[in-house]
Amino acid sequence: MNAKTLLTILLLAGITYILGCTIGVANGDATTDGRPLMWKSRDVAGNQVVKYYGDGEFRFVGVGSVGSSYIWMGVNERGFAIGNALSTDLGRPMGNGDLMLYCLPRCETLADFEAILDSTNIEGRDTYTNYAVIDGTGAAAMYECANTEYWKFDTEDTINGYIVRANFSINGGGSSGTERYNRSVAIMADLFANNDINYRSILQTHSRDFSDSDSLPYDIPFPAQCEPEKPWGYIPASVSISNPSNGSTAVFRGVLPDEPAELTVMWTLLGQPAGTIAVPIFPLGEPPIEMNDDDSSLLCTRALEIRSHLYDCPGGSSYIDTYKLRNDAETGIWDQVFPTEDQYFDEFDDYFDAWTSIMPDDQTILDAQQAMTNAAYEFLMDVTIDTLMTADFVVDDVEPQPFVYVQFTDMSLHGPESWNWDFENDGVYDSQEQNPTWLYSAEGTYSVKLTVYNDGDSVSLVRENYITVVNHAPEVIDYEPSADIYYVYPNATIDFSVEAEDEDGDSLMYEWYLDEEFYADSTAQVVVQFDELRDYTMQCVISDGNATAEVNWLIHVILANDDPGVPSYDWSLSNFPNPFNPSTTVSFSLKRDSEVRLDIYDVRGRKVRTLTDERYTAGLHHIIWDGQNDDGNEISSGVYLLKLTTDERSLMRKALMVK
Repeated sequence: MNAKTLLTILLLAGITYILGCTIGVANGDATTDGRPLMWKSRDVAGNQVVKYYGDGEFRFVGVGSVGSSYIWMGVNERGFAIGNALSTDLGRPMGNGDLMLYCLPRCETLADFEAILDSTNIEGRDTYTNYAVIDGTGAAAMYECANTEYWKFDTEDTINGYIVRANFSINGGGSSGTERYNRSVAIMADLFANNDINYRSILQTHSRDFSDSDSLPYDIPFPAQCEPEKPWGYIPASVSISNPSNGSTAVFRGVLPDEPAELTVMWTLLGQPAGTIAVPIFPLGEPPIEMNDDDSSLLCTRALEIRSHLYDCPGGSSYIDTYKLRNDAETGIWDQVFPTEDQYFDEFDDYFDAWTSIMPDDQTILDAQQAMTNAAYEFLMDVTIDTLMTADFVVDDVEPQPFVYVQFTDMSLHGPESWNWDFENDGVYDSQEQNPTWLYSAEGTYSVKLTVYNDGDSVSLVRENYITVVNHAPEVIDYEPSADIYYVYPNATIDFSVEAEDEDGDSLMYEWYLDEEFYADSTAQVVVQFDELRDYTMQCVISDGNATAEVNWLIHVILANDDPGVPSYDWSLSNFPNPFNPSTTVSFSLKRDSEVRLDIYDVRGRKVRTLTDERYTAGLHHIIWDGQNDDGNEISSGVYLLKLTTDERSLMRKALMVK
């Protein structure tokens, strides 16, 4: 057939639009088993099938769409395999699939393919694409094909022995599919560095990869919210190798020079790669019925059903639920598919080793192919998909905290569309935001309830005693006078001042009390004059609006004798603070030396404690009562009577214990 005839066939075949694809080739120096590889991720959604062609010089199989005569990647019985990626920057009309259909029944080697390209350069082809090609001799190359010219990139001329392409060509100067191209380059570099380039790693690592617009991989599962208002664990997959439009993937493993070319295998993923299972197909006869049943694929139909559950993000059809792929409970699709796939890989390798020793007839190979396909289809039908919503959430910090706004983060899985939050679990919904902020304005321990909804279904989660709210009381740093008990003469003035701070940063208020009566507020400093010859109490209460701190002083106004440095005293009895908890200082003054007994009674007249019973000199004395009775037990709240008995008189005073 001359070039003109071929061109006529291409034009009559019509126009088929191919979205972005990702392809690659590797020679035996790059792979772990020395066999060449070619792979393609085809970015066309919908039901796809494996097709067999047996009427040409060479039998071949390939993957194409239901209702179309085209295939977009395929292999023949001579080990020649080809797949393409549309190159939008070569600027020619389309016809890329026609060329593959023409070459597969005719080509044994890369040289045969190049001869066809050379012959059609003269009158021109309707091609603008990149072709990845391997053959039965172990050769592997990439071709950038325009209308009347092409450029060959041989893996033998590369440092690492592999080449990848997306939807631009080196000679076209474009950039379509750059994100997938850069990610493919990074994956292959990692596989090469770990000596792990083989059909298994291309199927499970490369073909099912998810990455962002910077070509950086997503963790699977993705333990975060990728964008505002998107549910937890969903990621945008539109620029990934395994993107939502990816409807099939094939990895072609070639043979060693001394192995039968008929054993070149097309490992096939029908359906979106993340939700299907790999099946080996040989170019020796009709594919299994599960791969093509009257131009429909049962296996692909099941994979499309799984895909509908994976890509179910409300308001975002290109977002995939990564927790349905893999999760800690090991109930994800990959948790089930990958171990089973590994078993199929091992089974296939056992078959292959036996066949390379003694080549069986075609039917034996097709029977093994059918058995593996049956098992794969039955397995995929039995795969469970965890589609039930689960409500879950966290806060930035659940440690006891002061009165602050608490940020809640929704971690509910599997596509909730709306949210109801009850921050106090009191039956009142407080917010319908996905990630709300809430101010807890009172101390306490709070349970939190989240209810999520989707399509009429709902599920709730209550975290008991989840938020503990505390308020740190103000802390006194310094105060003047620095002595808690202070002595002055009548008509003396004292400057009182307090310095305090609040760990929570709350504003502080000050109130002053003289003899338990309000004296002043709104200031950290007051000046007080003491006129009478008696004892005074002075108190400063510092408040942040919820908690308080106190500073207390006991002021003794004393008489002066002829020597101003030696005070004289009258008989007195007092205690401070009063009320008290847990202790109070009992002060008494004696005008002359005396035997002293200091007893404490309850309101029923029963003695509770004897604080002292001995002789004292004239002057002022202090004894601390620790709030215990004579047996060392703590007293209960209530009114107690302090009784001071001296040689000349008895004094009594009430003291109030408050717990």
